[in-house]
Amino acid sequence: MTRETRFLQLLRLLKVFFGITAAYEVLGFAGVWVAIGQAKPYLLLPWIAAEFVTLFLFTLVALLERLFVVALGLRQENELTVN
Repeated sequence: MTRETRFLQLLRLLKVFFGITAAYEVLGFAGVWVAIGQAKPYLLLPWIAAEFVTLFLFTLVALLERLFVVALGLRQENELTVN
């Protein structure tokens, strides 16, 4: 396994981690909303901020993964061979 493929596996793992975290935050927020009956402002703002940061990181990692997949493909297509 090369260093590039290991890095891509790490990016995919990070993307899954951030996706699961974002889903957990949404479900947790819905659970708190139902349990309390209404959203309190002091709970709502930090929760939305955490969700925003998590979704930003998820998107960033997904874009980086796509960028490195394309770059790796171009690198393999344009390898120079020395005889």
